[in-house]
Amino acid sequence: MVDKLLFAIRDYFGLTQKQARGFVVMMLLVFVFMLAPFVYRRWSAENPPPITANESKKYDSILAALEAIQPVKPRYPNYKSKADEANPERSLALFYFDPNKITIEQWQDLGLRKYMAERIIKYRSKGGVFRKKEDLLHIYSFPTEVYERIEPYIALQKEQLEARNTEKMADPRAYSKPTFISKKPVFAVFDINTTDTTELIKLYGIGSKSAERIIKLRDGLGGFVSQDQYADVFGIDSLAMIELKKYAQVQSPVRKVNVNSGSAEVLDKHQYITAKQAALGTALGLSDSKMATYRRRFPESYWIAEADDVILSNANQLAAMGDQPLSVEATVYPARGATLVTIMMADHPGLF
Repeated sequence: MVDKLLFAIRDYFGLTQKQARGFVVMMLLVFVFMLAPFVYRRWSAENPPPITANESKKYDSILAALEAIQPVKPRYPNYKSKADEANPERSLALFYFDPNKITIEQWQDLGLRKYMAERIIKYRSKGGVFRKKEDLLHIYSFPTEVYERIEPYIALQKEQLEARNTEKMADPRAYSKPTFISKKPVFAVFDINTTDTTELIKLYGIGSKSAERIIKLRDGLGGFVSQDQYADVFGIDSLAMIELKKYAQVQSPVRKVNVNSGSAEVLDKHQYITAKQAALGTALGLSDSKMATYRRRFPESYWIAEADDVILSNANQLAAMGDQPLSVEATVYPARGATLVTIMMADHPGLF
């Protein structure tokens, strides 16, 4: 019987004779340990001693005394937190407003705490602009219940704001507070090549940071020659572009830089030169040290005068030249109807 059981276990599980015996012993031990608690409780069960009438009365009196005791609730003094002292309660007022224009006090009138109103003003001072109503929820920890209450009164467009403020408020629960109308002053056209940041930040969609980028690009180029160059400023969106093209006109000539006599420090900062060099380094996968060799090889005027495809072709020729003293290459440009012959010498910079 045991041999048949061991043979069946070995055949089913693929075990050796020794492993099959160990398996049987392990199963027997598991069965014994599972049965032991039931056997122990049955054999060792003892009836609890009976409770006398006196003990029962004693226990009932103790239980009744415990139930009669009522816990005393501690009384704490009324106090206000520092946040409440710094942000006293204000009477709420609902009015149509532009979140890009109103002050800290007006935000508090709408139900915001002072610290949250200051956070919004700080966001606007760094160039932040609310384009949509939902942008208010992007402010960290802006209370959703306040947003749901003031959302119908948010007016971002000038015409919409003025139209709504002229209408009588239909909500009788609203406080009778003078409506706030944000009016943008009438601008005159100014010269982009002579203006400063104080004039630029008056335009819609342009904050202090965007204005600084515009001035930085203008000074680096020596001035703008076309309004299309506004697109080269990082962070300028469609609204700011419309405002710039409407009011920021190119009226004065640019400050020209002589590429043949200008210093390397001045020319290296020219955005269009650095843009061409960066594009070349990306196209060829060049390291900074290798790119420095290319910049020393070709003069600054070369990066301005030559077309991008010619610069790339010359860079490939220079890379293929290696240690050779002389390299001559002819490239046919059918679209231009010309053949470009480029000669490079190891001991002479530039091209022939």
